Amino acid sequence: MLRAIARMSESASSKANIPHIKCAGCRSESQNSVFHRSVARSPRLHGPRKHRMPSYYERLCKPQTLRRAWKKLNKSNKFSHGFDDETIQAFRDRLDQNIDKISKQLRSKEYSFVPLRAKPIPKDGGGTRILRIPAVRDRVVLTALKILISPRFRKFDHPSSHGYVTKRSRLTAVSKIRELAASGQDWVLEADIKKFFDNVPRAILKGKFFKEIRIASIAPLIERAIDLEVGNLEEFSPSDKAFLLTESGIPQGGVLSPMLANFYLSDFDNAMEKAGFHLVRYADDFVVMCSSAEQALKAYKLCLEVLEGKLGLKIHHLGDLGHKSRIFRFSQGFTFLGLEFRGDKVMPANKAVERFKTRITEILVPSSDESLLRSLTALRNTVMGWGDACRAYHSTEIFQRMDEYIRETLTRYFRSKGFLPSHDALSRKQVRYIGIPSLAQLKQR
Repeated sequence: MLRAIARMSESASSKANIPHIKCAGCRSESQNSVFHRSVARSPRLHGPRKHRMPSYYERLCKPQTLRRAWKKLNKSNKFSHGFDDETIQAFRDRLDQNIDKISKQLRSKEYSFVPLRAKPIPKDGGGTRILRIPAVRDRVVLTALKILISPRFRKFDHPSSHGYVTKRSRLTAVSKIRELAASGQDWVLEADIKKFFDNVPRAILKGKFFKEIRIASIAPLIERAIDLEVGNLEEFSPSDKAFLLTESGIPQGGVLSPMLANFYLSDFDNAMEKAGFHLVRYADDFVVMCSSAEQALKAYKLCLEVLEGKLGLKIHHLGDLGHKSRIFRFSQGFTFLGLEFRGDKVMPANKAVERFKTRITEILVPSSDESLLRSLTALRNTVMGWGDACRAYHSTEIFQRMDEYIRETLTRYFRSKGFLPSHDALSRKQVRYIGIPSLAQLKQR
């Protein structure tokens, strides 16, 4: 394939017709899509090579690449599974065989993705958000893809973007907001993109992806990953089912989705930065710090122009019911990324605390059929995750209250299961002994 590209490059000056080049990974000539043709029209190599470098697809097929992906996979919940019901633990039990099987299927172009498992979870402001969870084996392949192609995406990580970017985090976003407010940028434009992950126009995303990234060998695989459908539609209401069948959106909870989200919104970051606005964005959540209400209004107009006019998204407009988009002084306080900004303090927002308590209660439902091991594992993962996310902020008092709530809820759970007499209560030491960490102690690390 590289020789064909080189020949195309040599003949480009004479404006010769460029033939279709079948990309590695293509299953048929019918996949000669606009994306593949755009790659073929953009040769990057000049002249023949004695030793051909392996393509991205060939590197993806290697067992060592897949093993590296497995090591990077989030395995904290060993019972996590996709539509095929294979859990992290089950995949691990046959790790060598699974890696070899995936490698062979990729090499023979016989690998196919499992449909996604849709799972509703509660949203901060009420209602539900539907995650689309891939099978464990697909997570390995998608993580391997991410490892291989992520270096090509780094140039799209603008200074204003803090979510899923190396050496940036929610903490750096919070620090930037406070720094800007202290420097006189104390007017805030808070805007909300309507269901970003669900409404990203796939056609625009794929066109931008294959135009900018230009990796022909994995183009078909990426396209299939973006277009994956949900397998458990029968579990949802007619309205949710219709929503899940739309041809827009990228899977929220998907391996590639955070990287694709930042890539898709990079035009927005660039436009705001070129216009001199102080954008602070974390995935699809953002604020713009301004020096005056007038400047905030100008920033809002540019948001409309880029997000709605160019990227095909929708944002809540100023004045809409619910006030999801608004302009206000920093001193008034506000909630962003599940955190409450109140003067010089930043702390977990009340809704975030209540959602955490609800999750604890859901895990420790006395009537649940889940095993004790599964329940305690889920509880430990939830406590560790929430604690790590919030311990950098003003959370000492909240952590102490939540530790007590966890102890009391665990006591009721153990009594209902017959592990504890009705008149006894778990001590803090006993809670630690069964593997549930103390939020207060996490705070002190």
